[in-house]
Amino acid sequence: MKDIILISTLFVSVGVCIHPFIRQRQTQENMNIMLQELEILQKAKGNLLAEQVDGFRKHRESIIDHEKQISFDLEEIEQKGFSDAVRMGHTNCIDNADELVHATKERLIEIHDEYEEREQRWNRIVILLNRDDLNDLGLSTSVICRTKDSPSVHA
Repeated sequence: MKDIILISTLFVSVGVCIHPFIRQRQTQENMNIMLQELEILQKAKGNLLAEQVDGFRKHRESIIDHEKQISFDLEEIEQKGFSDAVRMGHTNCIDNADELVHATKERLIEIHDEYEEREQRWNRIVILLNRDDLNDLGLSTSVICRTKDSPSVHA
């Protein structure tokens, strides 16, 4: 009977000693699997960031192109207004000077209104994109303001 108890105790002791080794091996395998999954996640994160950077770069380039187009349109409008005023000045006689000045003021007001509209659209774009850094790229090359008597342009 003593032998049976001794043998059973020996088996239990061996089992208790082997169990931690088995648990350690399982834990090590689980850790290796987790490390592999972590590497895969890091690669996926890097790819996602690269895609986002490309998207933002393309978006920025389109905004810059749009800004250039707006600046070009603004210059075209200003030149058209100036050339219309000059042409009117050459074709009219001195008696119509008041009408010429009035027409020039009206054209300048139209240019000013169109400029403000474009600036408001630009500001809405900046607000919708939530990008304050685009305010520096906006149409703020000159400030146009109207007084009570006549509009004037200040650079």
